[in-house]
Amino acid sequence: MVTKSHETASPQLPLPGLAVAERQPAALHCGSVAPGQKVRYVGKVSGGPRFLSRGVVKQALRRKAIVDLDHGGTWHIPYYFLEMPEAA
Repeated sequence: MVTKSHETASPQLPLPGLAVAERQPAALHCGSVAPGQKVRYVGKVSGGPRFLSRGVVKQALRRKAIVDLDHGGTWHIPYYFLEMPEAA
């Protein structure tokens, strides 16, 4: 008996009328962030920084980064609320 394995490029079947889901960017972590690197805040927390604020990493800690958001102040932000800004 001969069997063939079929591998597809996408794990999701394309369906008519539905948009193809885009891949989410890889989550940042302490090994992927360095002091001086530009990041963007994507959290929506009451009393926190403004959504999509841009800043510079001052220090990369184990579970969070200390980020200077310029006019927004300096914040301790967990990595899951940060992403790399897109290139223009």
